[in-house]
Formats: sequence, C-alpha cells, structure tokens
Amino acid sequence: MQKENQVWFIRHACSIINLWDGWRCNRISESTISASELEFLKSAGKLLDIKFLDAPLCQMGRFQAEASQDLVAQLPIKYIISSPLARTLETTQIAFDKHAYKEKIEVIVHPLIRECLACSDDIPRWTLSTQREKYERNGGLNYNFGMLESMHSGLYFLETVEPEVKELVTKELSVFGEEKYPEVIINMMENKARMVSKKNEYMESFSNTRKRAKSFLLWLKEFIKEKQIQPNEVAVVTHMYFLQCLAAKKFNEDGAPVYPTVPNAIPFQMDINELLEYY
Repeated sequence: MQKENQVWFIRHACSIINLWDGWRCNRISESTISASELEFLKSAGKLLDIKFLDAPLCQMGRFQAEASQDLVAQLPIKYIISSPLARTLETTQIAFDKHAYKEKIEVIVHPLIRECLACSDDIPRWTLSTQREKYERNGGLNYNFGMLESMHSGLYFLETVEPEVKELVTKELSVFGEEKYPEVIINMMENKARMVSKKNEYMESFSNTRKRAKSFLLWLKEFIKEKQIQPNEVAVVTHMYFLQCLAAKKFNEDGAPVYPTVPNAIPFQMDINELLEYY
C-alpha cells in the first residue's frame, strides 16, 4: 500500500571534491581517475580550496548519474525539487535525461535543501541569471528558479543560515564587496570565525540544517496537497548532510546526525509524515 506523502530522495552523484576526499584517503584508486582530474586533485591542497567552489560532478559522478537513468526512467515523476548547487542540478539533468516525460517535468530549484555550509563546494559559484541560462538552454527539463529570484545573486544561502552567521558574513562583505563573497566566506571558515556552536566544526550548525529540513518537509507536504500530487510523483535531489539531518532519529553529543552514509545517485523512498514524527 502506497503512503499518501511518499516521495523519492536522491543524493547527488560523486562530485570533484568527493573524488578528492576519496583519493586523499586512499578509498579511490588513481587508476580509476582521469589524467586531467588527477592533475587537478594534486593541485588542490585542502578541503577549503577555492578551486572546489560549488564543485561539479567528476567523471565518476557523471557515470553514476548515467547508470541511474534506466531506474529513474521508470519512476512516475512529475516534479523534481533540486538544491541550487551545481552537483545536484547536474545530477538531475543527467539522471532524468531518458525519462519519457522529461519535457513535462518541472524542476523547482529550492534554497532550503542546499547542503550544510561546511566546505567550499557548498558555496554557490553562479549568479542566478547565469545559472538559469546554463540549464534552461539545454532543453528537456523545465527549470523553475522562482524561489531564488527574490534573493540576491549567489547569496541565497545567507537567508537560511543562523542570524549570527549572516551578520558576520554581511559585515565582512561590507568591507570587501559582495563580489568577493566566496573568498570572504572561505577565509571565515579557515579562521573559525564561523563557529556558532563550540561543538560544531562547520560554519552552519547541524541544528540549523535540521531546522531547514523541517521547514522543507512542511513546505513539501503543503505543495503535494495543493498540487494534488500522487505518491511517488516527486523526487528530491539534495545532499548527504542535509539528508542525514532530515532523516536521523538520533544525534550524537556534538549535534551530528546518527545516520548511515547515503549512496550517490540511487533513488530511495521516504514518507514525509513519518519523517515529521521525529521533529
């Protein structure tokens, strides 16, 4: 029996920073990495390297997204809710490329389901106009960037972080200029000026990410009701930390979610009502 508010969730495919982390920790063999990507990985010295800004998919990630096409093509999807970051939009574009009704599917780009602000790849590279042009000109899926239109440039994520973080970033940008936002934020991360919680190592706390997750679930429940969407007709393409914060039933002493690693580019089902029971 299908549940009334059951939807599909998909973590993005492997990004270039995921590849770097796996290669650095010897979880991914150099023999599986292209020569150009390996050269790039060797030139990147740290997790907060600006080279990883809004990191796209790597070759392995594109293969993962392509491998999911036949499975995704069988899903009765009418709406996709995607994070605005490059790796999720690219995963969406590739994974749904063979879907028979892709030209009728609306992709709603939603700022609430961005990744927890932790690394340089969680900082958007593109302005809204550039991002829209990049995806809309490719045809196929129908992208809706309306939720970002009221937010300034790439700084939409500042509307959904803790007030203390927003105040810190805004103050720095008033000195260095808004166009320098990636450098300013990475510098704050490196100097730990981001610390909202002494227990949390990231610029954005897990508790704030979970707060965003709850807001998104409530929005999605209302959206399904308003549009009279049937079970499994929505797919949400997002990120690992966001999914872990959204679905975890337990959290450890530093606030991190206790939840398994979410595999890349593999759809799985969860019910909104059941998720909301743990908030």
